Amino acid sequence: MKLKILNRTYPKTYLGCRCEGNRPEQDCFGYGYARRPILAKANAAQDDFLRNPLGLRPLWPRAAFCLKTNTSRYSLFKRALLWTKFALSGAKIGFRIGSTLLISLGVLASAYSQEVLQQAREALGKGDQDLAIEILNTPSNEALKSSEAHFLLGLAYFQKGEPKKAVSSFEEAISLDEKIAKYHSMLASAKIQVAQGMNPMMGGPIYFAALGAYKKSVEIDPDHVPGHRGLVGYYSNAPAIAGGSAKKAQAHAFEIKRIDPVLGLGELAALAVKDKDFKAAHEFYDEAIQLSPNTAWIYFRKGVAYQMMDDEASAVKFFKLALEKNPDHQRAKDALDRLDQAAKSGASAPDVSYNQLRLPNASCLA
Repeated sequence: MKLKILNRTYPKTYLGCRCEGNRPEQDCFGYGYARRPILAKANAAQDDFLRNPLGLRPLWPRAAFCLKTNTSRYSLFKRALLWTKFALSGAKIGFRIGSTLLISLGVLASAYSQEVLQQAREALGKGDQDLAIEILNTPSNEALKSSEAHFLLGLAYFQKGEPKKAVSSFEEAISLDEKIAKYHSMLASAKIQVAQGMNPMMGGPIYFAALGAYKKSVEIDPDHVPGHRGLVGYYSNAPAIAGGSAKKAQAHAFEIKRIDPVLGLGELAALAVKDKDFKAAHEFYDEAIQLSPNTAWIYFRKGVAYQMMDDEASAVKFFKLALEKNPDHQRAKDALDRLDQAAKSGASAPDVSYNQLRLPNASCLA
């Protein structure tokens, strides 16, 4: 008879078995095979292991007892298995160390970038645009590769009165991340400043581009107040041929009121003043005062509305109320100084316009 072991055929015999063939075949637990097939089975297991160490597991149950019958091959097998385990363990350790180092370096770089950006924000908060530009324009600065860095750089140029450079920085920020609403609204504000320094024919396309950027900002984030404020200003100031629309301006003012009731009421009041509807304007301002009685800019803008009505006494009253709420309100101080100088010189009160009722989009409300 022939015995097939690991796809190899060997003669079946009971030589070398302790039972010497006296037991039935089913009672001889593998030891009834001659030494030659036992060694062959061990050799085959070792060969398979060397060809595919990771595929050894399926062979182990049927080959382990055979390997133990050959001391030299069993020792070689154990050494090979040991070195394989050692190599795999080393690879795992190396992978973990490398991964940890990469993660650590990434965290450190991110922390450094955030620190640089925070320094730039603090400089802008103090009104030091030159310092912010110096921080962000360092050639070796990794933080400059982020969209937020380009946005802050554009904001510094915008506040410094260099709108063309601001436009370039805002566009770079958008190219890195186009889904941030404030990037688009500030790009629009910078484009409007650029267009204002050009003749109407040359500036027309830039105004339309600014309008598109404002629309994009509120499309990305319907609650983005600067985008809505920009659209209120654009639609209320632009001629009809350039897309101006009082109805659209009012619609965005109501959107602002939905998001920020006090600021929205201020925008609606400014639109009413533009239409010479001073009664409605003061009603909006009074409602805003009820909602936020300690907000200085409401009193200031109500005073401007009185000044436009040539009611200087009421204007002075509300300018002073604005300073009571905020002693550092510079616009209220300037307005009182102008009225005081006009009264001393006997000249008429200085003219004010609708746009003086609207704060710049990039400034904070005082």
